[in-house]
Amino acid sequence: MLIKKRVYFEENSEWVGRCNYISIVFIPPSEVISVPSIINNLQNAWRNPQQQLWIAFFILSLLSLTLYSPSFYGDFIWDGKETFLNDPSIRDSGYFTSYFTEGVSSHLEKQGAVYENLGYYRPLIRVLHFFEYKVFGDNSKGYHAVSIALNLLVVLSAFLVVREITQDSLLALISSIFFSVHPSHVEAVSWAYSDSYLIFSLFSLLSIYWFAKNKITWSLISFSVALLSQESAVLLPIVLVLERYLVAEKKTFKDYKFLIPYFILLILFFVARSLAVGGLPITGFGIMPWLNAISTILFTSVKIFFVPDAAITLYYNKPGMFAEISVGQGLIYSGVAGLVLFATWLWKSHRAWLFWYVWFFVWLLVMFNVGEFAQFYFMDKILYLGSLGFCILLAKGLLSYCTRKNIIVAVTVSYVALYFSVSMWREYYFLDEKRYFEKAVMFTPDFPLLRYSTGMMYLEREEYNKAEKEFTVTIKLDPKHSYAYNNLGNILYMRSDFSGAINFWQRAIFSDPTNPQPYYNVGAAYERQADYQQALSYYKQYLTRESNPPADLLNRIRRIQNNWR
Repeated sequence: MLIKKRVYFEENSEWVGRCNYISIVFIPPSEVISVPSIINNLQNAWRNPQQQLWIAFFILSLLSLTLYSPSFYGDFIWDGKETFLNDPSIRDSGYFTSYFTEGVSSHLEKQGAVYENLGYYRPLIRVLHFFEYKVFGDNSKGYHAVSIALNLLVVLSAFLVVREITQDSLLALISSIFFSVHPSHVEAVSWAYSDSYLIFSLFSLLSIYWFAKNKITWSLISFSVALLSQESAVLLPIVLVLERYLVAEKKTFKDYKFLIPYFILLILFFVARSLAVGGLPITGFGIMPWLNAISTILFTSVKIFFVPDAAITLYYNKPGMFAEISVGQGLIYSGVAGLVLFATWLWKSHRAWLFWYVWFFVWLLVMFNVGEFAQFYFMDKILYLGSLGFCILLAKGLLSYCTRKNIIVAVTVSYVALYFSVSMWREYYFLDEKRYFEKAVMFTPDFPLLRYSTGMMYLEREEYNKAEKEFTVTIKLDPKHSYAYNNLGNILYMRSDFSGAINFWQRAIFSDPTNPQPYYNVGAAYERQADYQQALSYYKQYLTRESNPPADLLNRIRRIQNNWR
């Protein structure tokens, strides 16, 4: 095989006109650039420890940035819209101190929907959002750029952690490659609202990295940042204990006493959190439903690590779904028993591998508090950091049982091609809000909050027939959904069906007498029909329930009172 190495042009002035001769210099077959030669060159460079870091960073950066570059152009999706566009606390520096003294609370009102206190204590995420809004305003591209950059830092940190703990750069590289393209990460990276998972994961990995290098001060600082970014960081000390026991094989108490500061930080965090948002919510399930829920979470997490359930997944915690043991639940218990047996085999044969196996499940523990108050029993983004454990096991198995370099390369490339494609497919649905909701409804059609939010999306796009359908389905699923009744009334009002609108608003009031919006809407409808007595009655009831009424409402009430008299 011969390829062109150099091409140049020569002028021949003897010709009438001008003619170009092309001289082509060929190189011998031994110098042809081919895939094997590229691999050999990389292997030669990889033997130099000083170049390993830069080679790894280049490969991981190329994969991560290429995969998630489309997300830069994505919309704000669902909670992201409320967080970045409608939260007044990130627009005003006067709220800054409240980030540390209050929970994540949106108290937002949008088309009659009030978003309650979420019960999260994540002050540093709110600080990040404050500065992001200062820089990017309402432009979604900036927020997505931050998420893409944070994900890249997580992938690079994962390489450093694995290399430091295992002392195996090739294992670290292959496992980080697997980690960088895994489909379970798409929800965390492409949904700007999920940035807390990225920051918590980044600083958890940095804390583990500094811990492994015996830089305890830096590790504690990183742990503090992780704690103030997301509650899942409370699990990090468990990971450190497991690393000391399973990998470093430390057995005596003195080998663990330097972990005491981590537990002191945990206590301080729980105190600060309880002062800001109250005590920890504890699952309201009984023992059997709780065990059913845990087994389902474990089985689901392993299953979707290998094969995602859909492009968009919402695992709705439907009331009563874990109450009894069904045939399906029995199969799930069988699967969990298989996971335990595999852990037992690792304990006996490959105890250091067991650490990475347990790593996958440790980060799921926050979901074990699922209860009647939880809307979801599982989320893809929960696997974001935990998936690193299984990626390492896959890479370790590949390197241990495949001795031929070409097979290792072929398997790695195949893995990347497959999961890169699946991730791109999932990412596509996060780029557009309408696309996202329509796909989510296909996976979870019986989730009232999802159907209501889909209706709100259609309402904003002025697709009133589709919005009406979604709100109607919402009421069928949740007959006491006051805001769905209210918005059905709004749609009928825009069609000039005043009696039909008032009927739905009255049903909204009956479903939830504390919802202020239907009182205002009924008052406005009666005012339009010149029924001032009824209008005043409903406006006054609205004012007793709404702390931030429209600025002109009091003037309108005075005008109505004067006209009525």
